[in-house]
Amino acid sequence: MNIISKPSKNTTECTSARKQHIVIAGGGMVGISLALLLAKNLLADKGSTHYSITLIEQFALNASPKKALEQPSFDARSSALSAGSAAIFNEIGCWQDLQKVVEPIETVHVSDKGHFGSVTIKSEDYNVGAVGYVIENRHLGSVLLKKLKQTTVNCLAPAKVTHCSPKKGGYSLSVESENTTQQLHADLLIVADGAESGLRQSLGIDVETTDYKQSAVIANVALAEPHNNIAYERFTDEGPIALLPLSDNRAALVWVIPRDQQSTYVDSNSEQLLKRLQERFGYRAGRFSMLGEPQAYPLTLVKACEQVRSNLVVIGNAAHFLHPVAGQGFNLALRDCYQLTRCLQEAKANQQSLGQLSVLNRYLDKQLLDQDATIAVTDTLVKLFSTDNVSKAILRQLGLLTLASSPVAKKVFAKKMMGVNA
Repeated sequence: MNIISKPSKNTTECTSARKQHIVIAGGGMVGISLALLLAKNLLADKGSTHYSITLIEQFALNASPKKALEQPSFDARSSALSAGSAAIFNEIGCWQDLQKVVEPIETVHVSDKGHFGSVTIKSEDYNVGAVGYVIENRHLGSVLLKKLKQTTVNCLAPAKVTHCSPKKGGYSLSVESENTTQQLHADLLIVADGAESGLRQSLGIDVETTDYKQSAVIANVALAEPHNNIAYERFTDEGPIALLPLSDNRAALVWVIPRDQQSTYVDSNSEQLLKRLQERFGYRAGRFSMLGEPQAYPLTLVKACEQVRSNLVVIGNAAHFLHPVAGQGFNLALRDCYQLTRCLQEAKANQQSLGQLSVLNRYLDKQLLDQDATIAVTDTLVKLFSTDNVSKAILRQLGLLTLASSPVAKKVFAKKMMGVNA
């Protein structure tokens, strides 16, 4: 990885006609993961001289777990990684290091407060080591950045795209870094700068939004009893509560609440908040003994109306920002990155331009079904399991009972959760 703060020989070469230049705008979890996939599959052979990759990130990139917190994507939150995501990280050579800092999920327990019926999914029932894994984002960022340093990806950080316009055969970018501005040409521009993407907005790409009128309270909880690598999803009339196992017998809490009550929760002292959490969640995981400082994030479904144009792809949260109820947002983004990489590999083999619209449409055609299905499941869970409406309560009870009693339905649900083919 080359950290660049001013025009360099490498950057100048990228604009030559003989070389196809990929620019990734956004160096969070998705942007770096995509850069690693592309580096492995486009730059790691004798044809690599025909391609170059530049990653642009607004914040400094530092591989230290403590310093990684300076990048908003690598904050104090945690992420759930599906088995499918673990396979992708294994392909790019990160999983060996990630295994040292992840906590496996061996059992998933799904229940509905105040009603009978629950679903338990165990990894042993599907001959896998884990249903999924939980990792603190700062550790994920540290591992990804260390791997990035081993590649030939050019990194501009801290830097910001201040102007972007389509040109024949690509995009022209003005990039500001350390009080200097340089011009880049991108044969393929990949927008990966988050749900509130300024670049997406500047390109005139509209979004569809669904405001759930909810917020997610995020905190780490210490447990008085061993968590036994069980993840809990507890649905309540106000919204779901998820507990994901972490190291040192802690759990990552994702507590969805009505947004108009956010201040009541966040401003409570830890004792009051623990008492309220215990009342809402129950004692399936035992007693909560300590609560870290909570943070709240508004929850809205965001979908870009366009994900591809000639020489342009919108990916990650900039393309689709999901409710955390099923923990599928980052996993879906990783599958997008994987599919895009495969399509660009195919274009390389066929000596096609990487930004050719037919190439990018092929990516979207292959991935759109996965996107639509994942978004639909997540959106339905939110609307069905975040209400005290009697008819919806009956429907969700029937759903849980069906999953519990039907091995086929349960297997399909489990495979979807694990991010692998049913």
